[in-house]
Amino acid sequence: MNKHLQNPVVILFTDGSSSGNPGPGGWGFILSDQAQVIEGGGFESQTTNNRMELMALIKGLECYLTKITQGQKLKIYSDSIYLILSMTRWLPSWKKNGMTKKDGEAVKNPDLLLRLWELLSQINVPIEWYYVPAHQGIPANERVDQIAVQMGKSQIVQPPLFEGPIEHYFLPLLSGLHLAQPGENLSLPQSSSPKPQPLGYLVYVNDRVSLIKDWSTAESLVKNQKKALFKKIYHLDEARNLLRTWGVTEEKIAQFLNEISTA
Repeated sequence: MNKHLQNPVVILFTDGSSSGNPGPGGWGFILSDQAQVIEGGGFESQTTNNRMELMALIKGLECYLTKITQGQKLKIYSDSIYLILSMTRWLPSWKKNGMTKKDGEAVKNPDLLLRLWELLSQINVPIEWYYVPAHQGIPANERVDQIAVQMGKSQIVQPPLFEGPIEHYFLPLLSGLHLAQPGENLSLPQSSSPKPQPLGYLVYVNDRVSLIKDWSTAESLVKNQKKALFKKIYHLDEARNLLRTWGVTEEKIAQFLNEISTA
């Protein structure tokens, strides 16, 4: 990555996923000094969603510390309330209390949390934390989610993981960040908050795009298809961005969206 850019604002997007909790899982990150972009992703056979969220940040920070200059500021974006609150509020007191909570219960994932503490202590610039709402069509957040999910399912990530100049990157990296919420304003969600309802499963197989309402039908389309791509979506903007990351042509995307909107 370009080490000659003077005092860049570095941005890091992270996400984790698991199929089952515990179960197989994956993590993904996008790191950029706004001149270059590095993507990363990985897989673990038995893990949890929160561990993958933490691992995504660990790998992103390791990349940040080894491949680029620290710049003037680091901005970290995540859709995990657990990760952001752990890093910004809970971890200092947990560490002071021997990785236990106020009620004496042992903190989960102490190995990963302490590794993050170590990495963060090596960063000599201000860090800003941002919560980004999941499934709201923010391209970079959708991409790290895609990397984490496909890694967790041992699928080939398409498009392949990218490393190179930002002008060659296939996503508008900064798009949608007006939806980000500063971490210091974040609070735990109320249990009574309604969950958003998905539109269905976006499926791309054999050069055909489909929106399937139920998982059993979607599964029958992708089962035993090595190049099948699929993901639960919540709105059409998310579908558009996802199809672009999958390499679907703009003509085919427009045709699919027109069919869905007139159905």
